[in-house]
Amino acid sequence: MKLADQAIYDKASTAASAAITHTYTTSFGWALKLLPRRQRQAIYGIYGFVRLADELVDSFPPATATELLRRLRHELKAANLLGTSINPVVQAYIKVMRSYQIGATLTEAFLESMEMDIAKRSYSQKEYERYIYGSAEVVGLMCLRVFVEHKAYLKLMPAAQSLGSAFQKVNFLRDFASDYNDRQRIYFPAVEFDTFDDLAKVKAEQDIIGDFKEALDGLNKLPWASRVAVAVATRYYWELLHRLQRYPAIRLRQKRIRVPNGYKLILALQTLLLQGLLRRPLRLKPSRRLRASV
Repeated sequence: MKLADQAIYDKASTAASAAITHTYTTSFGWALKLLPRRQRQAIYGIYGFVRLADELVDSFPPATATELLRRLRHELKAANLLGTSINPVVQAYIKVMRSYQIGATLTEAFLESMEMDIAKRSYSQKEYERYIYGSAEVVGLMCLRVFVEHKAYLKLMPAAQSLGSAFQKVNFLRDFASDYNDRQRIYFPAVEFDTFDDLAKVKAEQDIIGDFKEALDGLNKLPWASRVAVAVATRYYWELLHRLQRYPAIRLRQKRIRVPNGYKLILALQTLLLQGLLRRPLRLKPSRRLRASV
């Protein structure tokens, strides 16, 4: 392939991943627009790939999902060998892997978690931790590779993992009803859908608060170019946690709680002012119902 043709294909592949990103998420989509162009395109490549794999295991019967995930693995392996892929989403991801030295072990850990989603319906504590690592913490590490150089990466790894974990666990609370009703899944260990009560909910919330607390110092050490975008996404998820806390556990078994887009815009503007223009460190204020502060 000629260099000019390769550049056009790479551009189209990134555009495909960007379209997937903005179709499936408003929170990350808006935040990503605050990144420098090169970083934004790289994160599109990562998010497009992980969203594709996630949708394969969520949208099809187990036998079909297993086969589709096997084909995705095969295409990824072939693309690693050839340096290119006929799948635009894989193409964009491979380009990011090579440009930012994202190790194959991170990709494999992620795909193993996606495999767990096909068959697993409940989780032990050990399985839960393994799933969180593969589905969320490694994605945080992939993004960190894009944001910083190797030396800073090694220092900020724990913070990136904690932030990815916090985001994922907030998703679990938000999607508690739909995960069970649509897919018969419960991620929280030792929890039954019908007996999920306020005590179990508060325990999950405290775990999430701990993750945010562990992530915050590292987030504030990110380079300014990426820090503002990550801070916006963090504010979104912190606000979502606040809203989840306003409801008893029985409500989470009935309804999906969300942050309205209009309020997301307000949070984004506040963050742009405080963390962007004034360059203040991000602080996460506790909700009235929080029992721990960050």
